[in-house]
Amino acid sequence: MPFRERPSCFRNFSHEILYVSVISCAQLLTQAVLGNVLVPLHIIGPAININDNNKLPWTLAAYSLTVGIFILITGRLGDVFGHKLLLIIGYIILAVFSLLPGMAAYVKDDIYFDVMRALQGIGPATLLPNAVALLARAYPNCKRKSFVFSMFGATAPIAFIMGALFRSIFAELVWWPWAQWVLAIFCVILAILAFFRYSNGIITSGSSRSVLVIGVFALIEMKTEEPIMPPSIWTVAGFPGVLACIALGWSSFGVFMYYVVQMLQVIRGVSPLLTTAMLSPIILSGRAATILVSLLYGRVPAHYLLLASMCFFCIGNTLIATLPIDQTYWAQVFVSTLLTPFGMDISFPAASLIVSNTVPIKQQGVAASMVNTVINWSISLGLGIAGTVESEMIKKGMSTLEGYRCALYAGIGLTGMGIIVALVFCLTASKPSPLKQEQSSDVTAAPAISSIVTSAPVIKDNEAIIEFPMTCRL
Repeated sequence: MPFRERPSCFRNFSHEILYVSVISCAQLLTQAVLGNVLVPLHIIGPAININDNNKLPWTLAAYSLTVGIFILITGRLGDVFGHKLLLIIGYIILAVFSLLPGMAAYVKDDIYFDVMRALQGIGPATLLPNAVALLARAYPNCKRKSFVFSMFGATAPIAFIMGALFRSIFAELVWWPWAQWVLAIFCVILAILAFFRYSNGIITSGSSRSVLVIGVFALIEMKTEEPIMPPSIWTVAGFPGVLACIALGWSSFGVFMYYVVQMLQVIRGVSPLLTTAMLSPIILSGRAATILVSLLYGRVPAHYLLLASMCFFCIGNTLIATLPIDQTYWAQVFVSTLLTPFGMDISFPAASLIVSNTVPIKQQGVAASMVNTVINWSISLGLGIAGTVESEMIKKGMSTLEGYRCALYAGIGLTGMGIIVALVFCLTASKPSPLKQEQSSDVTAAPAISSIVTSAPVIKDNEAIIEFPMTCRL
């Protein structure tokens, strides 16, 4: 299908633009909801009676934890009940639980706010897998589909800064709950648009707490006859190593994002709006990383890209952990905002590439969902580990700054382990091992792990072979 040719399910170009925009808002809101609490956290915290700084990370961890828990379940529900219905439900859930956290201004209780934040995470968990499925089914395998998925993925860094910016404006100039209530109104509008614009049948296919949740999930999965995560997937060569790297890298990223804000606001006294401006280079570096990765795929082995991403995560944490109090912004903070996004934008597509070339076709969807689940779980777990380290160091008589540094050292340790795992993975992945994938009713041999580096993915559809960049694959 030529790039300029529009899929027949769209009436005109404006119809297509609206369709893609409404669906892309699923990715946008997922990241915006994270950023809109992190940056103005020291305004929200005292307003809801959070006087202990050790409780602040839970406002973020609770959200990431529920996103990670429910994303596998809601993806399966979309397959059963239809992705359009789940998309609408996701926007409604996010609207309701964006309204209720704002009420914490009246309740003035931190537990209430954390619970509402956790429930708020169910909305993005419902939106993400079903939004991807709707885009995938609307477009045949062609360059136009590649472009659309690129735009979908590119909303993530922009969304984080947008969420931080608007919440900071409301928090400093109006009243912080209004940011939540405006978000709720926006979600209702998106739900209405999704209902009416898709009703013509375009696509309607049928810390210790984190560890405890993971353990209960694993126990249930072992007992059920049709598990969400089949145990056989763990026997696929390379799959556990990829998840280990992703978990260690993204847990350190959660530490980086939380403590760079603390270093700027608590130690240097920077306002939320200025903090947002200081973090805004993430947008440009994220775009640059996306372009670079698209050029490197097919030339550099994917497992070496995964190793490089661990190094970028480690550099970002190191720059903030060693940050002098009175140093200029341009020396280390600015550099860290330029380099750390390369860790994000290299690790996720590299992991997706490795998984897509090693996991059998019938388990591709589950494996891709598991990568997203691990990312969100690890952010929550990393914040729990770093927060515990900070708390224990302060109890031993260290200053707040020293506590922050120790927490960031914990993040460096996590990425250090990630680098070791990636190195081992690089050594083992260089040895050819035949893998089998199921295609239609036939079983054919797939390339060894080392062969994934030679070209961009090839998708077969009705005997037509089309290549598109891996930056577009989710």
